[in-house]
Amino acid sequence: MAVEREYPLLILEKGEIAGELREQVTGYVRDFEPASHAPAAKAKAWLETNVEARYLPYDVRLVFSEDERKLFGFFVAHEIEAQPTPNAVGVMQVRRLVRVGDTAGSKTIEDPRAETQSAWKIAWIARAVNAPEDVGDQMFDHAVELGEEAGCCAVMVEPYDDDTAKRLWIDHYGFVEGEGENDEWSSCLWYPLGEPDQTFN
Repeated sequence: MAVEREYPLLILEKGEIAGELREQVTGYVRDFEPASHAPAAKAKAWLETNVEARYLPYDVRLVFSEDERKLFGFFVAHEIEAQPTPNAVGVMQVRRLVRVGDTAGSKTIEDPRAETQSAWKIAWIARAVNAPEDVGDQMFDHAVELGEEAGCCAVMVEPYDDDTAKRLWIDHYGFVEGEGENDEWSSCLWYPLGEPDQTFN
């Protein structure tokens, strides 16, 4: 999903947040009115709590209005070792990935049936209620690019509820549902990265 417009971005790196930066971010987050659904509100609460504690457990990417006066949205994504469910393995089976500095299509998943794979997890994502709708798509596209650059096999999410899973992640972005007996991973949704390796039969 390509989004042409780009909004100003501020990356808050994992670790201590203090001083003037913390004061500025506190103000942005305080004035941030999340879109009217529970996941966005919970995302704001998570960010508020960690900024108040002066420590961010993961990188946070803030997206601003073009005049940089309003926080339009933010997302938190990071690499994890995940256990893809059987249908996710089938979808991602031997895909060509891209790492920073590599030639496109130079890397394949060595063993698509390995017990674990590197995945890029979107832990939190929220758009302001008054932000343009394409802000959400831009944040998702950025998260996908980061996952590809990290050489991950897929983007994964743990949806807040069944409605969010179907309406947003499956119908809008094209994620596939997990399945199997492992409760930790079967509830996750998967979005394969890279391009299919046409040499694989």
